[in-house]
Amino acid sequence: VLVIAATNRLDFIDKAVLRRMNVHIKIGLPNKHDIKIICKRLLRQEKLDESFSFEQLSTLFHEKKFSCSDIKEHLKKCAIQRFLSKTSSSWTNDHIQGDL
Repeated sequence: VLVIAATNRLDFIDKAVLRRMNVHIKIGLPNKHDIKIICKRLLRQEKLDESFSFEQLSTLFHEKKFSCSDIKEHLKKCAIQRFLSKTSSSWTNDHIQGDL
């Protein structure tokens, strides 16, 4: 039997369970370059304002120590807010930085 598990809260896992899992692989937070790639992929079908900066966005997420799932959830939340407010047809860095 092969068990593969993932968590971002290792401290919540029972010590007995951890002892039975022989191999632990830690994957750290993404660096700025990786964050930039993640954001480009997540926003690839969105209309971006001409002033939009992936560099600025990746710096911000990196400083805030966002994980990949944090980035995805934050962009999802921004998309919903943008849709509900109907203020702009294209994404700006201000849309994304507003909540942080």
